[in-house]
Amino acid sequence: MPEPASRGPFLRRAATGLLALYWLTLVLATHWPFKVPPQQQPLFSKDKLLHFSAYAGLAFLFVTVAQIRRSTIPGLRRRPLPIAALWLLAVTAGFLDEITQPLTARDFEWWDWVADILGATAGIFFGIVAGRRFWPVAEAYEDSRPEPSP
Repeated sequence: MPEPASRGPFLRRAATGLLALYWLTLVLATHWPFKVPPQQQPLFSKDKLLHFSAYAGLAFLFVTVAQIRRSTIPGLRRRPLPIAALWLLAVTAGFLDEITQPLTARDFEWWDWVADILGATAGIFFGIVAGRRFWPVAEAYEDSRPEPSP
């Protein structure tokens, strides 16, 4: 079985590719024009659940990519995970998504952005929890390095 450090570049590329594919799919799905504009929806609707889920997934992938990078790149192992920056990135992506939807005959809705924010928050939380289980900062890698001589 290969050492975990040798899987690092593959894991980084795979996770980054999955994130890019997911984000592109999200942008296309949220900007695809409807033939008939949707009616005003209640605050707790399927649409809000979709927004919540979509941005939870995006934020989860942001955290996962950051944790994989941190656990497989030696210089990043001791740096803290930029949680606030990742959350802000997901929330900003949601806002940009909402403000550009009118360009494709979709509607801007504040409550959609609120669902995006709540989803991003949940995605960050679950990404951190999952990351502690699957992508720990690998002290084992550092233990395998030779001790400095006195």
